[in-house]
Amino acid sequence: MRSKIFYRLVLIILLSVSSSISVFADQITITEDSKKIFLKDDRTGEDVKEEPKKERLYDFRKTTWGMNKIQVKKTEKSKILMEDKDMLVYGGNVSGLDCIIIYTFIEGKLVRGSYTFTKTHTNKNDYISDYNDLKETLIKKYGKPIKDTHIWKNDLFRNDYQQWGFAISLGHLVYKATWEKSNTNILLILCGDNYEITHTLFYYSKELENLEEKAKEKKTLDEF
Repeated sequence: MRSKIFYRLVLIILLSVSSSISVFADQITITEDSKKIFLKDDRTGEDVKEEPKKERLYDFRKTTWGMNKIQVKKTEKSKILMEDKDMLVYGGNVSGLDCIIIYTFIEGKLVRGSYTFTKTHTNKNDYISDYNDLKETLIKKYGKPIKDTHIWKNDLFRNDYQQWGFAISLGHLVYKATWEKSNTNILLILCGDNYEITHTLFYYSKELENLEEKAKEKKTLDEF
């Protein structure tokens, strides 16, 4: 371990170099205990307050919107199930639920990510429990949703809660919750049709959503 005398000598050399460059300029140097100080032109010192390191923010899992497929592949550790021109599909588990993870690309740019949960239940009301549990987890992370609704398209089972899961499977009832972040829209949805229930969590890029709209429009026009 180097002695304090060595660190003092280093400090003296640094101060000498600093003063030779500019006698009147304020300087920042490091003390022997690795503490940064701000040296004023009168050679008095005061502690330098360091800015806290900003945590790297992601938009979906470990990715940011606009990434290409190669970049996304480097971030994803789950097992890949499928790949095509505009999509990467992985198998995974989120919040204790098995799911399919989908990355969607338009013009080579990541514009959307989603989780489709694959757990099946005999009692269809258990899907509602899964939805509510996941929603509570998302509230802890993102705060209260800006919209939190269930929409009845057919009132046949509205007054019988024990049949609400069945109502979802028929398309009679849809659960939705949405969050809005600085550059991402988030949608949690529980819906169904033909006795099947789909439970999905979507993340959309706000900045690149116009690419999706243009792609959908082009696909529609190409059908004629």
